[in-house]
Amino acid sequence: GEPGGGSVGNAELRNTLWVGGQLIGRRFRRVGYRNVVFENCDLSGVIVEESSLSRVEFQECRMSGMVFGGSKMEDVLFSSCKLDLANLRMTKGKRLEFLACDHREADFNGGEFAGTRTEDSDLPPRHLSQAAMKGPRPQRALLWAVKGGAGRGGGVD
Repeated sequence: GEPGGGSVGNAELRNTLWVGGQLIGRRFRRVGYRNVVFENCDLSGVIVEESSLSRVEFQECRMSGMVFGGSKMEDVLFSSCKLDLANLRMTKGKRLEFLACDHREADFNGGEFAGTRTEDSDLPPRHLSQAAMKGPRPQRALLWAVKGGAGRGGGVD
């Protein structure tokens, strides 16, 4: 997308498998994502603000500089994603997983991340300096219904 062009607000994206999407620099405000898989998408510079993400997976996505301002996440998986310079300030999350992700210069300050787990990710403790990460080991985000039954693509593009 072009900078400034492509803003989506007050919408819902459900039960979707989105493969190879190019959403660079798009803005999403007050969007609800439920049972959504983003696979091999370029989400660099995307702004997702005041949104809700529930049972969402990001697989092998480029998310450099992505902003999740004021968003709430629950049961979200980031797998083999490039999250350098991502901004998760003041984000509230429950049961998040970061597996084999690049978090260089990511900002988690002021966030609350209950039940969050990282594995094979380069997330040094200094990046979590005012972020509260606590709680039991989370369950994997399970989106088998999306992967097994929903069509590819779709949604807002």
